[in-house]
Amino acid sequence: MSEPSSTPTWQVAALVGRAGSPDVLLEDGIDVPTLPTAGTPIAIEPFASDAFGAVEEMLGVPLTPLRLTWLPATDWQSGTLVAEVESLDVAPPRFRWHDPTDSIEVLEPEPVRSVARRWIDRRGGEGNPLEPPWARAGWFARASAWMEERLRNAGFTIAEPPRMVYQGPLGAVLRVRSDGHAMFLKCAPPAFASEASITHALWRRTPASMPAVIAIESAENWLLMHDHGGRLVDREAEATWPEALGAVAMLQRSWVSWAAEIPAAGGQARPLDLLVSAIPQLLDRDGFGSRLEPEMREAWIAATPRLVAECEALVAVGLPDTLIHGDLHPGNIVATSDGYVVVDWSDTAVGNPFVDLATFLVRTRDLDLRRRLVAAYVAAWDGFAGRAQLDEAARLGMTVGSVYQVATYLALLPALDAPDRAMFEGADVGWARRALEALQHGLEAG
Repeated sequence: MSEPSSTPTWQVAALVGRAGSPDVLLEDGIDVPTLPTAGTPIAIEPFASDAFGAVEEMLGVPLTPLRLTWLPATDWQSGTLVAEVESLDVAPPRFRWHDPTDSIEVLEPEPVRSVARRWIDRRGGEGNPLEPPWARAGWFARASAWMEERLRNAGFTIAEPPRMVYQGPLGAVLRVRSDGHAMFLKCAPPAFASEASITHALWRRTPASMPAVIAIESAENWLLMHDHGGRLVDREAEATWPEALGAVAMLQRSWVSWAAEIPAAGGQARPLDLLVSAIPQLLDRDGFGSRLEPEMREAWIAATPRLVAECEALVAVGLPDTLIHGDLHPGNIVATSDGYVVVDWSDTAVGNPFVDLATFLVRTRDLDLRRRLVAAYVAAWDGFAGRAQLDEAARLGMTVGSVYQVATYLALLPALDAPDRAMFEGADVGWARRALEALQHGLEAG
């Protein structure tokens, strides 16, 4: 896997409202209305919430975080980052208040205008119901208070107040230090409204393979966890990946007899029969067909019977439906001294486990490594089918898993608030391309 070619650098702007007023904070002494903007870009990795600290330093006053909006360049190594924070009563020195309603088209820096429009709509009572909960005033205080209360109830001593340490389109994470350890509270967006209850259910059955849950609040989708320690597998040598993937397969195998508990906790039921029936209609969902280039659209139409046949062939192998991660890759597996912990169960489902292969295999272009990954995964399913059948299931999994991801993104994209949706635009098309490549090239696809 290649390392980024350069250090990520982002221009940081702050969107700060005035309490009880439609005004926003602007740079003082500048004729063109300009949001407070760091003089030089900062080096920061998406989706690190250290950006709030950069804004706090820029304004020179304590701030309560709301929402980060990343407006990336094409390479995701640079762009504009807009940090929204809760309202202030008084403008800090060197800044002034301004009503942006009639000046939105000249607001600087230019990329922030769409974010400012969204802010104005929200202030006018026209907020998007799809916006994440952490974008709303008061969320941070409520989540922090709940986190501290549950930790104290569990016997922990709090050494520092909660701090937001991560915020992306699919989650916000707060951290508290306690007794020399870190505790984390994760909140997922409405698109993944049951992540907390699903993770709790998985942890109760298979605690060694899951984040250690301290408490959940299902109504808020709050998940409070111990730090799992260890290192993400995608930061380990690729030679360790087959062992990690084999461990996940054994976890999935262990859930065969408990699979009914997953929908009961809020997970999806996604048997391949549903995918078979959905494939002919995918082009009509959420404008998917219109986003394909004409040549690719024709290729998809021509390949539809084969895509259906590949799904049916995987069903025919006879593997039981069980736990599916939905976004399985080395960045969602943690290597610890006691084994492997699998995280980020937002898109959990019950279905054919071999669909999880595609998202893992595309993380490397090393064909030999892909073969070793498949061998490790197949070996874990020994006994459920013959070796030749399992090898065929793995081959089919590259195609079927790619189509599965097309269906996943066609359901996810309409459930995301803009510009969060923009961060995933093209994912459905990308997975469609991988599905077509996998029909022709199998493991060598992509």
